[in-house]
Amino acid sequence: MKTLLVDFDGVLRAWPPSVDHAIEERFQLPLGSIYAAAFADERLLPAITGLISDAEWRAAVADALRTAHPGRDADAAVRAWSRSPGQICAEPIDLIRRCRGRARVVLATNATSRLEDDLRALGIEDVFDVIANSSRIGCAKPDREFYRAALSLAGASSGDALIVDDKAANIDAAAQLGIAGHVYRSDRGLMETLAGWGLVASRGESTP
Repeated sequence: MKTLLVDFDGVLRAWPPSVDHAIEERFQLPLGSIYAAAFADERLLPAITGLISDAEWRAAVADALRTAHPGRDADAAVRAWSRSPGQICAEPIDLIRRCRGRARVVLATNATSRLEDDLRALGIEDVFDVIANSSRIGCAKPDREFYRAALSLAGASSGDALIVDDKAANIDAAAQLGIAGHVYRSDRGLMETLAGWGLVASRGESTP
């Protein structure tokens, strides 16, 4: 196995609901309203396929909140919500770091144009050899063209690649191109899969 494709949100980065809820309580918005506005397909899909910028997406989220909840300061709520780059998941990040040298590590994720800024803010931009960002590519998982583009960016072939993702549908789509897959459910399961493919060394073993 020469190439490891790894998803971001749900594997390497988390968004605790408590963060959103604190902002919603502060601005007197219903719990879950920010998530519902932000991740509605009609707003999210243009952002993660590069049709609109991250800033335009967040402005659209504020517009949706303003329409649904008149009298609330939707702009301030979205600004507060936007300050966080999320939280890294330490154990999966450590495992992916330990794959370096054994495989070319590709961050293969559906994301907005802010992805690279978030990676820098989280201090993990050096974890990856290649960034395959759907908003730069112009299509999103599970579109097969996303996987083809990610492999092309990495100079890899499908038969030499393994993808880790928290969504089974994304793994299934990759499998149709001959890419091996692991549905992330736990750190232990990820460790076992990476070790099984010879992509991660034990902590006492030197990395090539």
